[in-house]
Amino acid sequence: MKRGAYWILTLISAVLLSGCSEQSSAVRIVIPAGSEEEVVYSEEEISPRNHELKLSYDGEMQGVRVRLLVTECREENAYDEALYLAQGEEEKYDYVEKGAWFRIGVCMQNPTEEEMVLYITAEDVDVRIQ
Repeated sequence: MKRGAYWILTLISAVLLSGCSEQSSAVRIVIPAGSEEEVVYSEEEISPRNHELKLSYDGEMQGVRVRLLVTECREENAYDEALYLAQGEEEKYDYVEKGAWFRIGVCMQNPTEEEMVLYITAEDVDVRIQ
């Protein structure tokens, strides 16, 4: 009897712990050399697992301005508000459609002769490459 209770408690604990995991993903954004685009978007798409989207930036610059580009959604919402991500700090979009797909863009030009690569970290999202 004790063995059965032990295995039942172990199974319940494993299920509860696996449901609490958050996945953070570093989304890569490449800004081509000589780019004069107003916004450059990631190739990867993210989908929030709940109704908020937490983003952060930990790169060399003091901060970046980011935008979302909707690629797939059910509700018509405006996600055109840009967020400023200060280096090392987290910001969030308070209400986003759970299960919708977005590309992350940075509002930045690159007048140099070398491409720039930035990583924006998104918390609790699924990622796909389009």
